[in-house]
Amino acid sequence: MLAHRISTILPPLSRAEAIDVTRIHSIAGIPATDLASERPLRAPHDSTTAAGLVGGARADRVGEVVLAHHGVLFLDKLSPGS
Repeated sequence: MLAHRISTILPPLSRAEAIDVTRIHSIAGIPATDLASERPLRAPHDSTTAAGLVGGARADRVGEVVLAHHGVLFLDKLSPGS
């Protein structure tokens, strides 16, 4: 629950940051009708692979680290084998 609240206490996105987040979401195929208004919060499952975290498993896939740009990446129970 705390991780979900961290993004609400961060400062609002600047226009440049909102453009960055919107571009990244566009590349990832996340639909948007306007510029991003909130900082992203990503909390990947603990079984997510290293390729899923950093991206590059496929040419058209970005990882959780990139999707959390200008926001929060919450890694809970990260296993050493990931």
